[in-house]
Amino acid sequence: MRATIKDIAERVGVSKSLVSMYLNNHPLSARIAEKTKKRIREAVQEMNYQPSQTARALKNGKSKTIGLVIAEISGIYTSFYTQSLMYEALNYNYQLLISLTRFNQEEEKKCLANLINRQTDGTIYSPYLIPDDRIRTLLSGYPVLLSNIILPEYNTYTLEQDSALYQALLQMKNAGCRRLCGLFMTSSDHWNSFSEEICRELGMEFSSIQYYQKSAEEIYRQLVSIGPDFALCGSSTFPNKLILFCQENGIRELPRFVYSYTLPNDFIDHDSVFGVIVNPFKPQVKERMARIIEMIEHPETGIRHLTIPTRFLNREELRDYYREQAEDPYYKTIIEERGYVLNRKGCGR
Repeated sequence: MRATIKDIAERVGVSKSLVSMYLNNHPLSARIAEKTKKRIREAVQEMNYQPSQTARALKNGKSKTIGLVIAEISGIYTSFYTQSLMYEALNYNYQLLISLTRFNQEEEKKCLANLINRQTDGTIYSPYLIPDDRIRTLLSGYPVLLSNIILPEYNTYTLEQDSALYQALLQMKNAGCRRLCGLFMTSSDHWNSFSEEICRELGMEFSSIQYYQKSAEEIYRQLVSIGPDFALCGSSTFPNKLILFCQENGIRELPRFVYSYTLPNDFIDHDSVFGVIVNPFKPQVKERMARIIEMIEHPETGIRHLTIPTRFLNREELRDYYREQAEDPYYKTIIEERGYVLNRKGCGR
């Protein structure tokens, strides 16, 4: 059974208030006799006393916990992102409490209500928040940091990708691209509308394919019918699938790719890769955690919309960037996992 302050007091033969005064380092604890302090310390150790975080939260208004709302946790990115945030929270002496929406708007409301009811001090929200009256009421006066969407009434820390994307499209045009095809999860992807707009400005033809729930073969057939010079993709997953499909079927014709790169497992060593839009992972984790801590401990900072810049890297620059990540202990588990996957596939690199 868990020891309490009352148990400590009874063991030592003093009052609960005196034990509490000593354990909480109250200024008046300086008046406690050294012999009594020693006996309290010994009783705490012998009885394995652990302070109640809930009680402390009720007393000082802080639970030292931060919520994290994500859609799912099974993917390499989301699992590593969650783990990295957990470690970063520990640097501030906070714990992370995770809640999953499972891509469901009703679950989203339950996640937020659950985290607030559990007295988390603030929450980092990763899915695309769609606030209705209930959510606005839940979040009134509560520190929430959005990480994938900008809404005027909430604090945000998002990626700024337009500048890097413009540079990528310009580099593709200079390399001879006249016809670009975008591969996006859905037609509402921001890269889709932005790329179409910039292609008009640069005098390039633009078309797009939505790859959600489509096989690599289906997408390849659509690409062949369009015949683009270059392809643009918002993730590394689908270029990888297309390259593997072509290798397995002896297909050599592939457009050159520009895709989104974050972790070392996104590195594709193939001639079709023209470049990448790099989303810096480590700064995202560190700066988002630093901001939510600031919001909790210094609420007077008010609403702020902060961004993390991305950049375009050509193929050779990508190799250098990957080597930097591979030598960084921060990414050790991702590098090891990538090695296991490549060995299983017989790629050997």
